[in-house]
Amino acid sequence: MGKVINGQVIASTAVDSHGEALSEEAIRTFFAQLKDPSVSFRNHDTSQVPVCRGFNKRLEWRPDGSLAIVIDLEVLDEAAFATAGGFSIAFTSRTVRFGTNPALRILINPRQLDFDPIAQDVGRLLPEGTSVDVTERIEKAAVPSEVIIIVSFVAGAIATGFMNKVGSDLFDYLKKRRARENPAPPTIHLHVTCEIQRRPVILLLVADPRATPAEIASVDVEQVIGRVELLASGGDIQRAVGIIRPGGSVELRFVVLADGTTKGRGDGVA
Repeated sequence: MGKVINGQVIASTAVDSHGEALSEEAIRTFFAQLKDPSVSFRNHDTSQVPVCRGFNKRLEWRPDGSLAIVIDLEVLDEAAFATAGGFSIAFTSRTVRFGTNPALRILINPRQLDFDPIAQDVGRLLPEGTSVDVTERIEKAAVPSEVIIIVSFVAGAIATGFMNKVGSDLFDYLKKRRARENPAPPTIHLHVTCEIQRRPVILLLVADPRATPAEIASVDVEQVIGRVELLASGGDIQRAVGIIRPGGSVELRFVVLADGTTKGRGDGVA
């Protein structure tokens, strides 16, 4: 086990170093969404190796009257943790829903991209009979330089059907968005919830900037899940990370185990 920091405040209603303060409602919302244990990453980029692991979460009223989320923290990467300056948080907020029983959820950081115009544009892209959620993903830290748009869905026939029908147009639109102060195209992350060894696992696929929208949409998710099962080799994994390369092939990089450690590096191309 790495160095453990007990009683670390990760968010509160007090004004932080950026001059911002979360409301009590936001604190309670984030607390409900925060897994226990959970892992944190550099600049909220969950495709990278974890920096620290939080556990034993609790809500506490502080002496200054603020409400805080407090955890115990295990440092997994000392150098990265020192650079990051602590545990960063992200939670979801407002959602605009189109249709019913959405197959996908698109997560947008409103500090980087104009949320409402994107939500309305996505709604106009949808053919009749399809549905999607567009959700704000609030990142409580300095705004990272890289713009990441997350497309989240549960593996299965419904999501596959959506990808076949809408995916190429959707990814083409998302890749053309630009942040207010960053002309670079965003990176597309696919967050696929699946079940491996009867446990929920997140398969995170990062689209190579050179991969076309059609190539991103055509990825055989079920085939990749099968490869992750082999890579897991009986381990208790919580996350697998891969890259969608040009041509639609997927390079699996590593899996994150329940204790926050990683296994594997570049384990082949489908």
